Amino acid sequence: MRPEMVIPQVNTVGLVAQYKLWAGLTSTASVFDYSLGGFTGTVAGTDIAPAYPGFTFNGTDDKITLGNIGTVRTCAFWMKPSGATQEIMQFAGGEWIDMAGGTIAGNGAGVSLTFFVDGIAGTSIADGVWNFVACTEAGLTANNVILGEAFGVGFYTGVFGDAMFYDSALSVADIKNIFSLTRWRYGV
Repeated sequence: MRPEMVIPQVNTVGLVAQYKLWAGLTSTASVFDYSLGGFTGTVAGTDIAPAYPGFTFNGTDDKITLGNIGTVRTCAFWMKPSGATQEIMQFAGGEWIDMAGGTIAGNGAGVSLTFFVDGIAGTSIADGVWNFVACTEAGLTANNVILGEAFGVGFYTGVFGDAMFYDSALSVADIKNIFSLTRWRYGV
């Protein structure tokens, strides 16, 4: 096969769930798990809607419940926040990701996440533009994953794009590769 015919692909080794939110709904109330792991997401809220290249979240009640996807060591997603303080997602009882003053962080008992923004180690998130976020940890219990909400404390305002969950800790090279291969969709 000629090299120009080979299309580079995102690493799928250890991929347990993948949501191409830019692809829209699979029905009126669910999103498909493209990893074929069977973790279909349930969409809820008054204003949540596909808006290429992602889903809009209103910050009041919009969310996508993914449920129990097992132990996660890497989470990667595209986000375009509307506001510097956000509740982004929860993993289980007491583990979540949020943002305060434009700085993303993992919270909860025993949570020690290492963050990468646009393929580079860091925690600063730009408001109103697309950011690729990846985080690694020794093992998050992901038995109640919800995009757009953190334990009823608050909701996310903005747009979510691709979301991927791995049972292995991706290398920095893998994280940069995902960023490089998906950034065109978000105009980055």
